[in-house]
Amino acid sequence: MELEDLGISKEKLQELVVERVSEQILSSSSWDEDGEEHQGNSAMYHKLQTAVSEVADARVAALFEEHIHPRVETFVNDLTLQKTNSWGEVHGESFTFIEYLIDRAEKYLVEEVDFKGKTRGESGSSYNWKADQGRLCSMIDKHLQYEISNAMEKAMKNANSQIADGITETVRIKLAEVVAKLNKEAKKR
Repeated sequence: MELEDLGISKEKLQELVVERVSEQILSSSSWDEDGEEHQGNSAMYHKLQTAVSEVADARVAALFEEHIHPRVETFVNDLTLQKTNSWGEVHGESFTFIEYLIDRAEKYLVEEVDFKGKTRGESGSSYNWKADQGRLCSMIDKHLQYEISNAMEKAMKNANSQIADGITETVRIKLAEVVAKLNKEAKKR
């Protein structure tokens, strides 16, 4: 008797076998305390899913670098901005996005801030706000304070450790002297 006599082709049988083997490899069964069976995904399924995700993520990243990134870069480099008034009428000269970005960065760094590093608008109240210095100077001051504070803390720990070691050694020496004196006096008696 042949498979064709049963109405099953060789290709169909191969397809059914592959489907059943795949199902058994990718699924798992577990039983709860009542003896009921629960179907779930196997460890192989999770590994396969992770591998497929990694390959897909790598492919998407490669496609982005190949097709999207150059277009975005061209768009940003070629973008020109033009100041307008409230009615949309052109006002002033045009500039590229990079020029705009550099201008904003420069203005941000030299903007006046108070002693907390906040601008008049950021402080929430302009009543007691007083300009102290530019933002860049404020940022440098804060960084220097942080570095100096860390250096002083390390120096103090080191000094305290050395003082403690010195005190310990002095106490040890003095105790040894006292014990030696007591031993001499005990021998005299």
